[in-house]
Formats: sequence, structure tokens, C-alpha cells
Amino acid sequence: MSFQNHRAYCSMYQKDKMTLGFVLPTARMSKNPIMENQLELARKIEEYGFASLWLRDITMQNLNIDDNGQKYDLWIYLTYLAAYTKHIALVTGSVVLPLRHPVRVAKEAASIDQLFPGRLIMGVGSGDREKDFTALGISKQESGPLFKENFEILDRLLKEDQPTIHSHAGLIDGTDMG
Repeated sequence: MSFQNHRAYCSMYQKDKMTLGFVLPTARMSKNPIMENQLELARKIEEYGFASLWLRDITMQNLNIDDNGQKYDLWIYLTYLAAYTKHIALVTGSVVLPLRHPVRVAKEAASIDQLFPGRLIMGVGSGDREKDFTALGISKQESGPLFKENFEILDRLLKEDQPTIHSHAGLIDGTDMG
């Protein structure tokens, strides 16, 4: 599918028009972020004509700073919001590739795209939250090379039919994700 025919892309990127998105959650921070009314807020945002809802990929909350971080897993929360909204674009800003296995990311993104056609825009990044890297036992200094390799694997999985890929992440031998 080309970008010109992708519903979320077209709602976000309109010629000579500024569009607005909204980052969720807008949780009040405390020992446990308070997530009340987020679904109602998402529905209102869609009703008011915003082009997109943006979600961040955060593993560990940092309560030492004023951090409106993502309390829930990115993909689970995105699926929940997709199920209870109708057409608003759902944007990952950004999937932290060094912290996620590229085969899982490909499967999760492809599943969202099949279940909620034309609504996903997937941004990816190398990550900047030291607590996330520490918690997962991944060196922040390795994030650049790991991002590059994981991106190349992800890109092939999403674009090629039955790719064969040999990498640190595993062996994919001409099979399909289904």
C-alpha cells in the first residue's frame, strides 16, 4: 500500500494544512500514575477532529522527574485505544528498537495493521531512557548498532515475503509470520 492510500498517513499529512495530534496518556503522576478517564479523553480527541493519538514506548516509570510516561505496554494500550475509537490515527512515538525484539515488533505491528486497517503509523527510535536499558540489561552504549540491526530486520520482515535472515536476533528461514 502506498502512503497516498494509507488512511492514517492521509489524515496526518494533508497538503497545505496543519493537523494536530495528542499524546496520551495525560496521567497525573504519583507513585502510580493515575489513568482515569483516558478512554473518554481519547474518544473526545477523535470527536474534536484531531488527526492522531501518540503513544510512547516506556518500560520503567521515572518518578524522580515530572514524567507523564506510558504506564501500560505500548502495544497493549494502542490495541485497547484502537478497539474503542473509530478512525483516528494511532502513532508510536517511538518503538524503542534496541529494547524490543524485531520479530515481535513486526508481528505486533502487522497484527494491529490487520485488525485496525489503515490506522497505525509506527515511529521507531533508539531510546533515551537509561532506566529502561538498565532494567532490561541492555547497554545504552550499544543502542545505536542494535537499533540499526533491528531496524534492518524489521524493515525486511514488513516488506519481504518469506525472508531468510540470519542475525544476532535469531534465524528466520524463509517462513512467514502468518
